[in-house]
Amino acid sequence: MTMACFGGVIRVGFISLDWHLVTALVERWRPETHTFHLPHGEATITLQDVSILFSLPVDGEPVSGLVGVDVATECERLLRVVPPATAVKGNTLKMSWLGLIFQNFPADGDDITAQRYARAYILQLMGGLLFTRKTSTHVHICFLSLLENLYVAGQYSWGSASLAWLYREMCHATHLDASEIAGPLILLQVWAWEPLPFLAPRREIDIPWDNLCPLGTRWRVKFKVTQIGHNVVSWYREMLDRMSADQFISLPYIDDEVRHLIPDYCYRDQYIWGAKVPLICFHIVEYQKVDRVMHQFGYQQPIPENPTDIEADQILHKFDLRGWGVTDYRWLHANHIAIWGMRYNLVQIGDVLGVAHGHAAHTTEYNEWYRHISRRYLTRVSLIHADPAPSHSTSSSSLSSQRRRRSRTDVPGPSVFYGRVDADVRPSNVYISSPAHMSPPPYMASSSSMYHQLMPDLALQSSDIFNSPIPQAPYFQYGNTPASYEPGMGSGVQVEEGFSSADDIPPSDDVGDRADVPPRRNPARRRRPRPCGTGGHFL
Repeated sequence: MTMACFGGVIRVGFISLDWHLVTALVERWRPETHTFHLPHGEATITLQDVSILFSLPVDGEPVSGLVGVDVATECERLLRVVPPATAVKGNTLKMSWLGLIFQNFPADGDDITAQRYARAYILQLMGGLLFTRKTSTHVHICFLSLLENLYVAGQYSWGSASLAWLYREMCHATHLDASEIAGPLILLQVWAWEPLPFLAPRREIDIPWDNLCPLGTRWRVKFKVTQIGHNVVSWYREMLDRMSADQFISLPYIDDEVRHLIPDYCYRDQYIWGAKVPLICFHIVEYQKVDRVMHQFGYQQPIPENPTDIEADQILHKFDLRGWGVTDYRWLHANHIAIWGMRYNLVQIGDVLGVAHGHAAHTTEYNEWYRHISRRYLTRVSLIHADPAPSHSTSSSSLSSQRRRRSRTDVPGPSVFYGRVDADVRPSNVYISSPAHMSPPPYMASSSSMYHQLMPDLALQSSDIFNSPIPQAPYFQYGNTPASYEPGMGSGVQVEEGFSSADDIPPSDDVGDRADVPPRRNPARRRRPRPCGTGGHFL
């Protein structure tokens, strides 16, 4: 298991999912930018979070290859057993059958048998945690072919592949007709608890720490709830709406209390954490847009460029693992794989930011730009008490009159949502790439306690790194742990009727500022606001 670099994520174990928190986060996810739009800036899950929380390798060969091979043939070749027809569904294999066949390791098993059981265990881990499907019962057989040689399997970038899978699932969940979500949702939930501690539950006790487990292991404990309605979507939505700028911890892993809990091997791939690269997992290609979350790497956050690859992303989102037959995605996504190969030269750098206790402050220019391009508040109460957007070259009276005259049908859709800022307000931004041999960025570990060099011989030192026993069976239980939304779990929750943006706030009765507005014969018609694309707060 350690040779294939899955020893750390196994020790994270099962963590009960809070579906209400997942729903509140999906409501703020933007498919165009792959970021969460919080009230005071953008944030997202990066390769750094995958490395530290799950200790998965993020530097290596992209997870790609042949799709559509025969399930029975692959199982006979690599598992030495042919599954029955009831355990096969298309190109997927039933995980409960895997758990039944490979439940107990024989006492006289040799190395070949140990490799077969390791492949079956890792395949269940992928289907139950990293690459979960909405059915939560089957795993795609394409991953088994990459486990033929377990040492070679450790050379793949499984961390970037799982992050790509999560990005794709959240993008699909923002659709208006979406009611389910799958993917590594435990990673999403654990990540949210680190930079947003006011949303995290209180741990009753801390497990004994051996300094060999990834940071996500510390959340595998019992929680206690001290607030009423803590597990309600509306509570999470209101807490996110009312959060202040200093409540988001941009660098949650630099605190001394947290830093000593992170083992050194989690930093083996830190040189590519800040790379703006495509994340690849067979049919999935999703970009990590680091330029929009530079504050999470210790840099001053500039105003990013408008997303220009929206149409290309929409085309990539049409690829799936169904109905394509035998397909080699190494050829189909060759251009994106080539970009991934240049990842060391695509590391983004900027002006180092003075960070106090992990909090990064944005500039005034960025805050003004962000108020214009983002829907910061989702609840009615937060909209009423929201701070007014600053006026630039337009006077306050004319600005208010424009808001009253403008119809809701004039608001552009998500594809042109970022074009609402005037050119004289939004300064240009220049991207600067950095090769891997330059001075390390501020988010990297210091040389006194963390690694500054890659560890190619990590798999050879498995006995030294992981010496605790591995569980006999996967930590997920079939039928007890949902891997996707189900009816009644809080998906697509409606917000309170009345308002959907700051433009819908009723105007004041004072008409002194509206001398230039002609009187209306009929009252203004209440219009239904257009969907903003997040799929969770429509009237």
